Amino acid sequence: MGVTTEMARTTGYNVLESGHLLRRYSYIERGLLRILAGWLPEVPQWEVKKAIGRHLWDEAEHADRLYQRLRELRGGHPKADADPRLVFLMGEALNAPEPAALLAGLYLTIKRHLLDAYQRHIPAASYVVDAPTVDLLCQIVQDEERHLEWAEEVLATLLQNEAIRRGASEWQQYLDRLVAAAGGLAGDLPATEEPNAPRPASFLPFKRSGRAQRDARFVIRPASEAYLPQAQMDGLPLRENEIAAFRLYFSEMWAAELVASVIFDAEDMPWEFYHDLARHCWDEIRHCEMGEMRLKELGIGISDYPVAVSEYERCVRMPWAHRYCDLTMMAEARHIHVRPPRVKRWTEEGARRSAMFADYDWSDEINHVAYGYKWLRHLLENDARTIDDLVAECEVMRQRLAEEASEFRLPAYAND
Repeated sequence: MGVTTEMARTTGYNVLESGHLLRRYSYIERGLLRILAGWLPEVPQWEVKKAIGRHLWDEAEHADRLYQRLRELRGGHPKADADPRLVFLMGEALNAPEPAALLAGLYLTIKRHLLDAYQRHIPAASYVVDAPTVDLLCQIVQDEERHLEWAEEVLATLLQNEAIRRGASEWQQYLDRLVAAAGGLAGDLPATEEPNAPRPASFLPFKRSGRAQRDARFVIRPASEAYLPQAQMDGLPLRENEIAAFRLYFSEMWAAELVASVIFDAEDMPWEFYHDLARHCWDEIRHCEMGEMRLKELGIGISDYPVAVSEYERCVRMPWAHRYCDLTMMAEARHIHVRPPRVKRWTEEGARRSAMFADYDWSDEINHVAYGYKWLRHLLENDARTIDDLVAECEVMRQRLAEEASEFRLPAYAND
């Protein structure tokens, strides 16, 4: 949507009105981030899972831009309590009966209403005095239109089953009633007299399964069986070495799912924490896509080799701070050293595309370890423990979980 001459002339919203609306939008965007993070491990459809990982990051970027704009506005109060009706709506939206209904509810209902609110806000605002708000909403609208286009396409496939289609329709109707009860997502429409709309029979309180769901194309094995030790990988001829390494990159969806579980579980952390972890999550999604792409170029399909999800299923049993410690201080920090020789070898032996992919992964991993130090130190500010103490606690948990279930034994490369 372009900025028109009429938008420049309009009186628009005053500062307090603009702040009120942006607080509502920000709360919804943060709620969408949390819901997508909670559901990421639970969605089995591979292409849907990857898209959710990207959209999760988009929601974090939207919320961050809105948060920063609120900080600039007099009386913006970005941390002010949200409208209880919005709180109820976003709390209910989490409890979809299954993934197709989740997508129908979030995208075709909440995000569609949110897009409508943005598109009504933009021409009603004065571009002369509130250009920063108008510009950021125009940018967000582009993302939301892309999200809706994607959802309509994927739901055409997911809703072919009559029972699933009926359940998704009932779920959408329920959320529509809650949006109406809130006076629309902007709160500028007449509110209905139905704040406590009856829940559909398919309503199912969200509970994490503890499993990283995959679709039928995947051959699942424990990480201790699926991957080679680093020394053995290093001794392979070039093509076999690339395949072994990119199988590990392809497996990194488990890391994205683990970070998503931390976003969902961590309460009362600074906003920057959730923004950083949303980026971390999306980075792991990109590493996974990088692995999938390069394997395909090497002639390897999804079903050709086993994939492990046991690292997620082991770590998610830990408290969330230990999960993030295990990932950043142990899984990532302890294995950055394999990146430089990998990039060097592939460059020297002419595998420049593989070397480029690995070099970007190397850069991301450095940032992830920095996130770990940053936020674990924040958590331990008023704690007698150090990060080393937290790592030691993770080691004990690793050992205990491996004793309880053989699938949780560490992969061979973890000991390199």
